[in-house]
Amino acid sequence: MPYDHPRPKIPTFRGSKRYLALSEKLTENLKTLAKQEGVTLFMTLLAAFKTLLYRYSGQNDIIVGTVASVRSRPEFEPLIGYLLNTLALRADLSGEPTFLQLLKRVRKVTADAYANNDVPFKKVAETFITGRHLGQMPFSQVGFNLDPPMPPIDLQWTIKQYEIDNGAAKIDLLMGLEEKPEGLTGYIEYNADLFEAATIERIIENFEALIKSIVANPQQPISELPLQIESESTSTYPLSSSQWPVWCEQTLRPNQAMLNIGGYTRINGQIDSAVFEKALNRVIADNDALRIIICKKNNQPTQRFAENIRFRLDFHDFSQTKNAGNNAIKWMEQELVKPFQLYNEPLFRLALCKASNTCYYWLHATHHIIMDGWGFSLMAQRLATAYNALIKKKPLIRKNL
Repeated sequence: MPYDHPRPKIPTFRGSKRYLALSEKLTENLKTLAKQEGVTLFMTLLAAFKTLLYRYSGQNDIIVGTVASVRSRPEFEPLIGYLLNTLALRADLSGEPTFLQLLKRVRKVTADAYANNDVPFKKVAETFITGRHLGQMPFSQVGFNLDPPMPPIDLQWTIKQYEIDNGAAKIDLLMGLEEKPEGLTGYIEYNADLFEAATIERIIENFEALIKSIVANPQQPISELPLQIESESTSTYPLSSSQWPVWCEQTLRPNQAMLNIGGYTRINGQIDSAVFEKALNRVIADNDALRIIICKKNNQPTQRFAENIRFRLDFHDFSQTKNAGNNAIKWMEQELVKPFQLYNEPLFRLALCKASNTCYYWLHATHHIIMDGWGFSLMAQRLATAYNALIKKKPLIRKNL
């Protein structure tokens, strides 16, 4: 997972939670899909979560931890106590699988793991990992749990459970869900040293959009499932004569960044990141090119213009690190060479990095199919104008050549 901040040398386990809920209708549709494919709701949600991690990280080999009950023997069932074991569920997402194909892979891995649930996790870690870091969970720093529905209690009581945010996180990211009559509810518990709250909110939005996309078309490749919930135009348009060669070249070399263009701009002066985000959204709303979404119609590439893209700024604070400017530049250079998913997603990547109170860097990267180099100069000018109108103070922007 891409982090907002560098991992501290000494873990603090400082954490927080953000909450999510899937509607009753969406939950029922998901359960129907699971039943049709002969899998559990847990397997379906886990496959969706792994798809989201794949889209964020670009990695094909993903391990997610979960906990499973070890009450396999009848005499254990009535016992009150901690009778859980941790499982490391590994999935191969290579080969551009559809969601249904990935679901079959997840089903096999999960079934095999539960068949060996009696093997303690500590024993597995000692067998396969040498020189482990005591401050990190073995195998994976990401977890997923689905709690079963609360059993009915034959009493004249009204019982309701509440989640408590204890301000701690044992791992980087944990999604916990629970099935309730009103639908799936849950949370994401995250390492606050690594992630900003806004990033987790965006992950939750993307997860809900992904679930809707899966229910609508589970046969779609996981690399093409939409991650955005937006009000959009249904009208599509053919690619232009200049876009066709770009599309062909990218299609011949998928998952490569040779058609990324962009760079970073140094901003001297104090920047209000919230106002900067509003200014960027104004620029995006006013420029059709930034709202282009490439999609397929009758198996042919087309494009549409999203009517409303709710952009959330990636903000990264490097000011407390040694060599903050170099660290910010190093991170941006890595982001510039990450490939874009060509279909059904915005084709730009924008972020703001803080090196000091008076030095910021604006990362701007797009796919060449929506913009040329001259467009960045125009975008910087319009961003400065929009920011100035909002803050009443003109920032000093100097293009890094």
